[in-house]
Amino acid sequence: MTTKTTPGLSHGATILVFGVALPLVLLRFDPGLFDGRVDGSMTGFLRVGGITAMVLGMVSAVASVLGGGRSSLVSGGLLGGAIFSFTLGTGLFFVVVGLSVFSSSLAMFAFTLLGLAPLAVGPVYLSRSRLVQSRAAALGRHRGRALACNAFVVVCLAVPTAALWALGRGMADIREGRTDDGVEALRRWALVVDSDALVREWIRERDEMVQDRIERAHWSLTGKSVMERRSEFAD
Repeated sequence: MTTKTTPGLSHGATILVFGVALPLVLLRFDPGLFDGRVDGSMTGFLRVGGITAMVLGMVSAVASVLGGGRSSLVSGGLLGGAIFSFTLGTGLFFVVVGLSVFSSSLAMFAFTLLGLAPLAVGPVYLSRSRLVQSRAAALGRHRGRALACNAFVVVCLAVPTAALWALGRGMADIREGRTDDGVEALRRWALVVDSDALVREWIRERDEMVQDRIERAHWSLTGKSVMERRSEFAD
């Protein structure tokens, strides 16, 4: 006797594995962009925006399983997650393939597979988005999907922009000797501010007094010394 798998359960398991668990693995073990070891303010922008997109995508994925399986808004969130995954996956594809050319180690092979993970997530998000959209109420469903997808993109741009503004304001206070004000400004945005930017500023800074203030600010925000975090960059 053959046991049939309920389509809803099958789709639910797939979206939870590829749409939630796999992004969490990428977020935890990625040694470059999401770990903050790559230098540059633009990288910081992409890092915060990427994490924002991953969180929104995972929330949409979970919502599609727990009760939003007929919502055009959830469908739009999943569509936004698919667009982000394809974009990130394409970028990482060229990075990891380029790195793999110069290395034949097992670790680099694993890194290559990890870098390609978003390309596996994208189709799952897209498929789930289509499924949810097909179940949504006909009235206004296309408008709802478009609205949610556009909101996804706007939030992914707005959050890192605000984080960069907060970082710039905090660093200005620290450089001018108002360390407590700078730390307080950064602490208010601690959830989205790239604290590793302080390490990069410390490395570039030539004024020892400013370096000391940056180090104290970094310790206040993260509980780690700048030197400790810098050593992790070199690992």
